Amino acid sequence: MLQYDSLKKAEIKEASALAARAFFDYIYVTIFFPGVKERQRGLARFHAINRKGNFKGAHMLTARMDGHMVAEASLEPPGYKQPSVLRFILCGYLKMYFLANWKHLHAFLAKDKEAGTPCHDYQKENPDVWYLSMIEVDPSFHGQGIGTQFLAYLEDYVRQRGGKTMVLFTNNRKNLNFYQKRGYQVFHEYEITHNGQTMGNWSLMKTL
Repeated sequence: MLQYDSLKKAEIKEASALAARAFFDYIYVTIFFPGVKERQRGLARFHAINRKGNFKGAHMLTARMDGHMVAEASLEPPGYKQPSVLRFILCGYLKMYFLANWKHLHAFLAKDKEAGTPCHDYQKENPDVWYLSMIEVDPSFHGQGIGTQFLAYLEDYVRQRGGKTMVLFTNNRKNLNFYQKRGYQVFHEYEITHNGQTMGNWSLMKTL
């Protein structure tokens, strides 16, 4: 049985470490940060800064099993405003320049903004749309149906707050198949190329 709750500030470090494990070998990260040591140094810190910066506006949720955090996610409601650059600086963003190559970091941030634009535009142009900006399951707990259960919980969470549609994007074809089997439809797709490597970028939506 999974237990669901909102992420607490005291849990940001734990959630960020989980996200770092989940994304460590994910192409969306490795294509921009190919060095293992660079990812080991900076990935958890990056996720912590992101969560601190978005903490007041986004809905951050967790799933636990026997007291252990096994999944976490971030939902952006309608009308959500991205935090300012100053907000992220105050949350420790400048420390990233000591942990990661600045060219890698800037390239990632630029492409991350580009990759999420179709979902943000869809949210602005349509009513009652929630954006699932992040969802991860701890790799140690893969294959147990946690992702399916957690996604269903997130959909119910959105419905209970008046949401009619949920949008998200993925860069992994396996994940794409996962979402399509659960009723999500692709509304935008293109390819991202960086340093001679190419990956897909699929934006999906589901009417709840």
